[in-house]
Amino acid sequence: MGGGLSRISTGRKVTIAALTLIAIQVVVRGWFIGHSWFLVDDFLFLSDIARGHDDFAWYTRIHQGHFMPLSFALVKVVASIGAFNWTAAAIEIIVMQLIASVACWIMLRTLFGARPAVLLGLGFYLFSPLTMPSIMWWAVAINQLPHQIACFGAIAAHVMFCRSRRWAPALAATGFLLIGYASYTKTLLLPVVLVMLTLSYFSSGHAPRRTWDALRNYRRAWGMYAALTAAFVVVYVRSTPETVSGKRSTLFGLSQTSVLESFGTSAVGGPWRWSLFGRGPISYAAAPEIGIVVAWLLIVAFVVWAWARSDRTLRVLWIPAFYIGASILLVYAGRAYVLNLIGSPQVGRHMQYISDAAPVLAVTIVCMIVPIVGAVEPVNRQHEEEQRHHPHAALGKFQLGHGIEAYRQYQSRQTGPRQQPGPRPGAQQRQIDRRPREEIGEAGERLECGILRREQRGGQRQRPCHKRAAVAQRGQHQPERGIGENLDRQRPRRAIEAHPLLEPPIVRQPEIEDEMGPVVRPEHEVAG
Repeated sequence: MGGGLSRISTGRKVTIAALTLIAIQVVVRGWFIGHSWFLVDDFLFLSDIARGHDDFAWYTRIHQGHFMPLSFALVKVVASIGAFNWTAAAIEIIVMQLIASVACWIMLRTLFGARPAVLLGLGFYLFSPLTMPSIMWWAVAINQLPHQIACFGAIAAHVMFCRSRRWAPALAATGFLLIGYASYTKTLLLPVVLVMLTLSYFSSGHAPRRTWDALRNYRRAWGMYAALTAAFVVVYVRSTPETVSGKRSTLFGLSQTSVLESFGTSAVGGPWRWSLFGRGPISYAAAPEIGIVVAWLLIVAFVVWAWARSDRTLRVLWIPAFYIGASILLVYAGRAYVLNLIGSPQVGRHMQYISDAAPVLAVTIVCMIVPIVGAVEPVNRQHEEEQRHHPHAALGKFQLGHGIEAYRQYQSRQTGPRQQPGPRPGAQQRQIDRRPREEIGEAGERLECGILRREQRGGQRQRPCHKRAAVAQRGQHQPERGIGENLDRQRPRRAIEAHPLLEPPIVRQPEIEDEMGPVVRPEHEVAG
């Protein structure tokens, strides 16, 4: 059995592990969903359909700040099976959760390949308590699960478009945006996420050049996204009734509890303690203070570790920072009556208002570990040799900003071309070029290989014919120097490709003696 597993590729092992995790999630969450029940808005939706109010205006109306015709269609499916049939609603939630989980795996595999690191982001989405409110309350599930599916599909399709510039992925991303717009208002944030992802990884240069290149190279996608988003905004504004404004003093309390308590603790598996909303089935986060402190220490430690391990890692943090910040502002603008009723701190502890950020967080976690496949400007890994021999460099990056860059410049000066002294008389000493291999190029590799290669014939060393000819072409009257020095003197660094070793001459040259000792003709040439 062990031999069979060893023959399975890493990609297949990762796929099997991902599907196993998805199966476990569906079973566990199915058990939780089976013990839930309808709540507040659920009864309103089913009652409207039972009274026959489900006309076109009902499907296209704004409910609690959401334009959600697709969600109302999902309500119609459950209502057609039976009035207040929780089994039908639970099956619908489980099916949508399964689709969303598979979509998450497809997105991560599309962006990063079937690498073991993607299992970390997938596991976060599958088992984080952050997404529990999206399954325990049916009215929330019919909004957020289609939105999560739209996020996964749109991100994967957009990245495929950035790689290929073909119409099909751009159309697919637009279709997923349409699914999101038909179920959840926060889908308005998704095109901005796609723009930020493109600017971060699929364009290069300074900010103006990066922006211009992104607009020009991917204009097909931007045009389709902009047209669909503009149409949604027009429909939404015309259908939105007047809302009650919230108190200005409530924004700080809402932001504090949403970020520090709800997001911070759930990101590392919290909040570990819950407070029921009425008699349930949904709950508020009630994390202990020590849990909040430990959670943020773990988050900071992970960010510092990723920053020390990779270059340009922190740029991806702008995406979840934007999404969570914009989510808080949308809650502040659209849930004013709730803020005034129960208070902003309590609303901030209600994780349903930030649980839709889970897809963005899953991408962020993996992005901080491995680069996106096909990115124009991926995250650069620190050199393994530098990490192995200089482990203090990572700490220096955290403590002293530009310390690593200065250290690299110092190393480049130390490893630059230097003059090697010639061999002592009578010594069989090899002198090789000490410059980095990437500067020497193919010619240097062949030269070093030819120097180190020996064949013992009569106790003497011999060279291949084309290397003897190359030695003759370098000149017989050069003073004795190290081979690395001769190579530096006779060939400019920018013209390494034109070195004679790349084009071995066919014409044989007379035997000579160089700094490597006497050259002996092979036996078959002597016989000839």
